Amino acid sequence: MSFAPSPSDHLMSEDAFVQAAATNTVDRGLALLAGRNTWLDRESTPSSVERAANVTKILALGAAVTAVLATSADHDTLRPVPEFVGEVGLILLTAFLSIGALRTALGGRGVARPMWVNLVTRVVASLLFVTVAHSLVTHWWSLVSWPVGVAIGVDAFFTAETIGWLPSQWVSARSVLLSPVHAGLVGGLVGAGITRGGNATFETALPIYVTTMVWVLVAVTTAWAVGRLRQAEAAELEAVRISTVSDEHRRSAHWLHDDIASRLRVVSLRLQHDEPSIPEIAALLDDLDFQLRLRQLDELLSSGTVRLAEVLQPYVRRAQSHGVTVERVPSFETASEQVDAETGRTFRRAAAILTSNSLNAGARHISFDVEVRHDTISVAVTDDAGGFELSEISQGRGLWGLRADLGQDHVHVTPTTDGSTVEIVIDRETKKSPS
Repeated sequence: MSFAPSPSDHLMSEDAFVQAAATNTVDRGLALLAGRNTWLDRESTPSSVERAANVTKILALGAAVTAVLATSADHDTLRPVPEFVGEVGLILLTAFLSIGALRTALGGRGVARPMWVNLVTRVVASLLFVTVAHSLVTHWWSLVSWPVGVAIGVDAFFTAETIGWLPSQWVSARSVLLSPVHAGLVGGLVGAGITRGGNATFETALPIYVTTMVWVLVAVTTAWAVGRLRQAEAAELEAVRISTVSDEHRRSAHWLHDDIASRLRVVSLRLQHDEPSIPEIAALLDDLDFQLRLRQLDELLSSGTVRLAEVLQPYVRRAQSHGVTVERVPSFETASEQVDAETGRTFRRAAAILTSNSLNAGARHISFDVEVRHDTISVAVTDDAGGFELSEISQGRGLWGLRADLGQDHVHVTPTTDGSTVEIVIDRETKKSPS
C-alpha cells in the first residue's frame, strides 16, 4: 500500500491515512512520527492546556540541550566533530524542533505541509539531535533522558488525540514494548553481549537501551498527565456550557411568565370585561407582536452581531400596525450589513426614537433609509408630520439625549414639503463586523 499522494488527491489521501492510523499499528506509528501539524484543523484555536503543554515541551528541550552544553564545557575528551560546530548544531536543532511548539504556545497553528515532508524532517532532525548530543557528551543519556521523554510525551499525546487514538498509558507502554523497535533493541543488546562480551555491552548497547526505556516511561507518564489535564479542561468547559444553557432556559422561562403571559392575561381580561372592538383587539395583539420582536432582537444582540434588517424590522412593523404607510425601506444589500452588538444597540435606539417621534407627531407616511459607509452607519426617517427644528427639541426627550450622546454633528434635520427627514449618524470606528 502506497501513501505517497499526488497533488490532486493529497488532502483526500491524508484524510484516509488518518482514519487508517486510528486502527492500524504501522500507520499509527507513521502518523505519530509525522506530528500533529500534519493532520490538524487549521481553523481551530489552541486551548489553554495545549499552550501550557507546548511551553513545557519547549522548556524540556531547552533543559536537555542546556545539560549537554554545560557538561560538554567541562569535558576534555576528543570528540568526532569540533566542539563549537556540535554545540551550534545542537542549538539549531533544538530551535527547529521547538518551532511548532512555540507557534502553538503563542496561540497559532503550524504550517501545512505534506505528511512525508513532516515525517522525514522530524525523524532526521531527531536523529541528528541524538547523534550530536552523544558526540558532545558520550554518556549524555544519564543527564537528559527525562526532558527528552517529556518532549516526546507532549508531542505524542496531541498527535494521537488529533488522529483519534487515545489509549491508556499501560496500552501505550505495552505497544512500545511489543513493537519491532523494542525487539530490535533487545536483539542488539543480546547480540552485543554474545559477540563483544559483558563490558563492551555495558559501555555501548546498554546505555542506548536504558535511554530508550527512560524515554518510553517518561513519555507515557507525561502523556497521561496531559490527558488528565485535558479531561479536566473538557469537564470544566462542559460544566460552563450546561450552566449557561440552564441560565438561558431559566431566563426565557421567567420572561415568558412575567412578560408574555401577563400581556396575554391583559388581552383576556379586556375581552371578558370591556367588550373591546375588533380594531382595539387588533391593536392589543399588534403591541404583543411588537414586544415579541423586541425580545427576539435582544437575543440577536446578545449573540454578538446583528444585521441591520433584524434591528429595523420591529419598527417598520410598528409603523404599519399604526396604519401608517411605509413608502420606502433599505435595499436588501444594505439591510444585510452585519454589525457588532454595540453598534446594533445604538442603531436600535435611533430607529426607536425616530419611529416613535413620527408616530406621535401624527405621520401617515414614513420612509426608512439606511446608508452604510466604512466608518459610519446612518439611519434616516422621513415623514409627513409637519416638520420641526432641532432648536425646538426640549431637554430630556429621546432625540435630545441621543444628540447629546452621539454629538451635535451626528443628528441632522432636513425639511421636506410636508414634513422632515431626521438622520442619525453612528460611528463604527473599528467595530465593523466581517460580512
